[in-house]
Amino acid sequence: MSSGWVDFRIIDNHKEIFHDSFSYTPYDSFLELINALHDIKTCSGFVEKKVTFNTEPLEYDFCFTKSEGVVSLEIKDYKDYRRAGNTEAMFAVKGSYDEICIPFWRGLRKLKGKNSQEELDRAWHRAFPLLELEKLTSKLKSK
Repeated sequence: MSSGWVDFRIIDNHKEIFHDSFSYTPYDSFLELINALHDIKTCSGFVEKKVTFNTEPLEYDFCFTKSEGVVSLEIKDYKDYRRAGNTEAMFAVKGSYDEICIPFWRGLRKLKGKNSQEELDRAWHRAFPLLELEKLTSKLKSK
């Protein structure tokens, strides 16, 4: 994480599936992600959450859904904020909460563990949502 950018990778079975660097603006993507992970875990029934990441000018929507205990993640990419063009998923996966969501939580915890609150806030150019991350962590540990 440096100067408002965070490197992001999705790796499956030691193979890199997705790699890009996300900007801090205009979305509060970390807060959106933590809230999505929390709601997918705690809400019953059908749950649908979208987290938007910006790479200036490309944008990605990480679309999480939960239905009958199965969690799905689709990543959609757009050429810019206008959202014209491609709406098909460039990546899609289904599995349990632990398979789909826990890796995101671990990544956020790893980021937090490597940096102080001040470093996170300065690098991300906004308050890093540590309180929300701790709330999610407490919920996950109280299984």
